[in-house]
Amino acid sequence: MENRVNRRPPFFTLIELLVVIAIIAILASIMLPALNSARNKAKAIFCAGNQKQIGLAMLSCCDDNPAMPPVVYTPVGATYRWTRLLMPYFSGKEYGNVSAAEDIKRVMMFYCPADQVVRLNKIPKPCSYALNFEVQSGDLTGTQPTVPFSRIRRSSETILTGERWDPNNDINNSLGGDSSRCGNFHGAFSNYLMADGHVAQYRQRETAANY
Repeated sequence: MENRVNRRPPFFTLIELLVVIAIIAILASIMLPALNSARNKAKAIFCAGNQKQIGLAMLSCCDDNPAMPPVVYTPVGATYRWTRLLMPYFSGKEYGNVSAAEDIKRVMMFYCPADQVVRLNKIPKPCSYALNFEVQSGDLTGTQPTVPFSRIRRSSETILTGERWDPNNDINNSLGGDSSRCGNFHGAFSNYLMADGHVAQYRQRETAANY
């Protein structure tokens, strides 16, 4: 006859379960900050890539239109802002095309993944970035020829676009000459597209001299 041995059922005791839960909680508290930091860094890199693509489109536009960089253009009966003027390079449609206005909403390069600002009045075309209108050489009407971005003095130190965290920011807004309009979507710093095409990171207080 076989000897029957009483064996312990394969279950955890309450104390063992609590120990396991405590270990998991400790590991999570250690790893989550690192994961959040990595996620935020990835968003900042993605944002920098957006502005880099915007910069390439701007340079292409300046090559095609040396006397009229993509700031604002106001022919009779119409106004085309910088985002609309870049549509031929993002969607292949001319800025004057009626459907180009709708296509702007689908251009992901205009939206930073870290932008969590709630827009006012259900703005239909939110945009995370805004243009520094000061590069228009004082002409805000968009009807007078000016110089291309490539001829801006100290181009590596002059901001073209930056992150604007204002709740009314849409595809038509600008940074103007007021550095307080800049936002910090990435914690202590924001990404800025410079006139020579590179993207730099600055704290808000560091940008006043870059306009």
